[in-house]
Amino acid sequence: SVQDKGPGLPAHVQHSTFDMFWRSESLNGRGRSGSGLGLTVVKAIAEGHNARFEVGNNRDGGSYARIAFPVSKAEGAA
Repeated sequence: SVQDKGPGLPAHVQHSTFDMFWRSESLNGRGRSGSGLGLTVVKAIAEGHNARFEVGNNRDGGSYARIAFPVSKAEGAA
């Protein structure tokens, strides 16, 4: 997982964070950057490995991105 201490994800955009080519408004006044594919690609790769990918806001400010992989038994293990 990774987290930051920024402004977090505004509630009105949280439903769009995984939409292909979606980009949020600039919160730092420097304009929009990026292609809008990053979180979409990460989620697709994670789900392709039976993992869960989520983003959200921390209770004390900032946001996080987290990948949780399932635990599996090694081949031949009892």
